[in-house]
Amino acid sequence: MHLPRQMAAGFCPYCKRWLGKSATDHHYHDTTLDEPTWMTQKKVNADVFELLQATYRNPHKFGNQMGVRSMQVLLDQVFEGSISEFGRVVGVTHQRIAAYRDGVTLPNLSTVLSICSALNLTLVQFYSADFNPSGGVVKGMDPK
Repeated sequence: MHLPRQMAAGFCPYCKRWLGKSATDHHYHDTTLDEPTWMTQKKVNADVFELLQATYRNPHKFGNQMGVRSMQVLLDQVFEGSISEFGRVVGVTHQRIAAYRDGVTLPNLSTVLSICSALNLTLVQFYSADFNPSGGVVKGMDPK
């Protein structure tokens, strides 16, 4: 499938960046997307659209504090407080995980997408802290 770069799934026309994959992962001169990349970008677009809809319907349920809360719950309940294990699973340094947990900084969308993918969460679940990690919602993790 040949598309102009700006029309490919996962490209944000506002920030001129790729959502879910870093810009360096894409070859700008190659406008052909393989099937797995196409499907990943399609899912990212659907997740972002779902988040925008949910935020519009219930703006009070979302916000920076909920993202911090999600990081704290995931760290405590899924990873039993192990910052290094959380970082290893989502591909982020343990220092960065600690900063997210403490609310010093917030993860960018690419990092949140990695967390959601690794833990089988949607963006809506992450940003609203609406999940039950002890109830088996998080894939590949044993319920506590």
